[in-house]
Amino acid sequence: MRRNEPTRNAELTTLRADIDRVNGRLVALLQQRARIVARIARLKRRAGIAIADPRREQAMLRTALAAVGTGLPRASLARILRLVFAESRRFAVRTATSRRAPGRPA
Repeated sequence: MRRNEPTRNAELTTLRADIDRVNGRLVALLQQRARIVARIARLKRRAGIAIADPRREQAMLRTALAAVGTGLPRASLARILRLVFAESRRFAVRTATSRRAPGRPA
């Protein structure tokens, strides 16, 4: 075993734990977002407003990408956010047309 190997392994373990914590936060934030989307969908349904709002999605994308910073390239972040928006839209449609509480098993 090389002298630096235990240090590298410890660092790798620490970094993987960091990733696991970030993944947990991402899931929690996405679920929080879904709960808000469900509330919006129910309000829109009662008001007779269309669920999808492409102009709002574009505005959210522009705002979110305004200060990208270091890390993933802007194009990658845009693809990820578009996917989040698309899945949120699907969830909103299901929520607006469902009689049961959103996120609960059938």
